[in-house]
Amino acid sequence: MKDSTPHKSKVNNEENKLKTTIHDMIYKLIEDDDTFNSIDFQANSNAQNPPLQINPINSPYIPYYANNKNDIFLYQNFFNANERKTFPNNKINQGMEKYKNNFDLNKNQNIIRDPNRKRTYDTPTAGHNSKIEMEILINKIKAILEKNGKLDFHVYKLIKGKFLAIIKNHKGSKIFQKYIKPNNTSDEIIHLLFLELSKNLEDFMTNPYSNYFFKKFFICLNGDDRIYLLKKIEKSIVKLSLDEIGTYPIQTIIEFLDNKIEKMIVINAIRDHIQELIFNQYGSYVVEKLISSLEENDIPFLYSFIAINFIQLSFNNNAICVIKKLLSQKLSKNMHNLIKNYVIKNYKDFILHPCGNFVVQGIVEYWDDYLDIVVLYKNNFFNLSLEKYASNVIERFIERDEKILENYIEEIICSKKIYEIMKSKFGNYVIQKAIKLAKNEYKKKLVFNAAIMINNLKEKKLITKWKSILMPHIHELSEDSIKELNSRNFFDF
Repeated sequence: MKDSTPHKSKVNNEENKLKTTIHDMIYKLIEDDDTFNSIDFQANSNAQNPPLQINPINSPYIPYYANNKNDIFLYQNFFNANERKTFPNNKINQGMEKYKNNFDLNKNQNIIRDPNRKRTYDTPTAGHNSKIEMEILINKIKAILEKNGKLDFHVYKLIKGKFLAIIKNHKGSKIFQKYIKPNNTSDEIIHLLFLELSKNLEDFMTNPYSNYFFKKFFICLNGDDRIYLLKKIEKSIVKLSLDEIGTYPIQTIIEFLDNKIEKMIVINAIRDHIQELIFNQYGSYVVEKLISSLEENDIPFLYSFIAINFIQLSFNNNAICVIKKLLSQKLSKNMHNLIKNYVIKNYKDFILHPCGNFVVQGIVEYWDDYLDIVVLYKNNFFNLSLEKYASNVIERFIERDEKILENYIEEIICSKKIYEIMKSKFGNYVIQKAIKLAKNEYKKKLVFNAAIMINNLKEKKLITKWKSILMPHIHELSEDSIKELNSRNFFDF
């Protein structure tokens, strides 16, 4: 008896080829017609330009193996359930269902395309291909750089003409940030890359990825290229400073200004726009960088503007960051005294204001003569500890000076209302800070007086909270004090 295996194998191969051919034909029909996503039907055809009539049953491109009497499409009969799942896109299956459901239409009815609909099925596009090509190029460059450890002319040939696109890519930007270094890349290559980037500087500086690369790159530029860059963006410096992303490259430029010419270009561009910058969310960062990177003599116009508008700036959400930076710098005697006088005259307004309180904090943190300001608030520590913004200033006071801390403890103990601070939403943080910072007898006084006042809190949660805070410090008290607390049921939880 002859073995039928070769014959069966041959039949199976032919059947598989046939199925593959039909797959391809179905794809081609759907892609060429492109109507399965949005199909409109028009009863009266256009005589001059009749739309393409499509009937998959009678199409010469697709062999029909099903029973014509029942109008069952070959897709349902020829392929079984498992084979239908092999179609790469469910939208193709949906397209087949739409064709199948519309076979009972009259032959005179025509399928037309909706011109406003969008293509939703997956097809390769030029943009898609370009992304793949970019990814391949970046991976290739990364491999070479990791092997060689530096950017040489071999890499430059690969990236020439494509460098901006590469560093605007997240991965590409990270790679070149790592390998662009003054001593690791030749000046010639840096110059060639700069010539390419200089054609699109604003695009380069406002991209969410390439702007990180800018800082590394700007440091590597020679003097002539830096001046050329500054001159080219001179009219756009203010615009870039106000941009959410562009502000960072401008800050980098200011931080690394190297000579008078570079300073002059930046200063001339900004001089007449200080008010616009200082009150802006992003521009204020640029003004901060000017103050921290340049001397007062270099930007007298900025210091004059601040001196005239100090109160207004101190009470503004954006400008207060500039004032805080200013207070941390070494100021001229005139500027120092001017600010001090402003604060002394308006000391109540400053400490209670959501922005102004940072001015008082800055003076206490950075100035040597801070006591001239602190003394203005003496004997008001208790009330100020209950205020939302002033309580932050009081914390700064007791951190800065031990004598101020001792005065604070004496004041709140003498008031005999220490429990009011303990239950205050803001004051409780001040007294907790005081307990941590206090030493010797002042700590014992504070802990004991807080402990005997616990029952005045009344709320169980607050009582439990403060007992857990005070308990680690109870052992420092005298025996008499502990007995007193025991008699007041302090140790009962």
